[in-house]
Amino acid sequence: MKSVRLSELELGDAWYENDETVRWRDNLPLTPGTPGTSDVAAEDFVAVYFEVEPGKRVGTHTDSEEEILLVMEGTVGVSVGDDDGELEAGEMAVVPPKVPHSVRNVGDEPAAVLGVFPAGEVHHEFDEPVMPFEEREFVSRHETNSDN
Repeated sequence: MKSVRLSELELGDAWYENDETVRWRDNLPLTPGTPGTSDVAAEDFVAVYFEVEPGKRVGTHTDSEEEILLVMEGTVGVSVGDDDGELEAGEMAVVPPKVPHSVRNVGDEPAAVLGVFPAGEVHHEFDEPVMPFEEREFVSRHETNSDN
């Protein structure tokens, strides 16, 4: 059995240049070929693991597919369209496809969240360019050239 230890993933920094509150670190653990990921692949799912420090948030964005958010550590505020809610470790939320959403750390400790998409390819579009990439649009996909 192949497995992924989330605590051992290399996380990449992401931020908005003109908004100090937008800062997070992430990794696509089931997407071989992405720097810092594992060699474990899932053909029909994309996952994103991210961490957010207190007072910071993930930039507002849409995803082409439905997303399940599982809070692993901490307390986060989740904005989905016009709805706002709070989730603690062990709680989940469902984000419909193409609905603007964001996750912010409203607690005193770092927050860790796992997002899972039931698709082999997901298109993400942010409301501002994400640094250090200077891009607003990203595609997460299972690479078919993997030996998994």
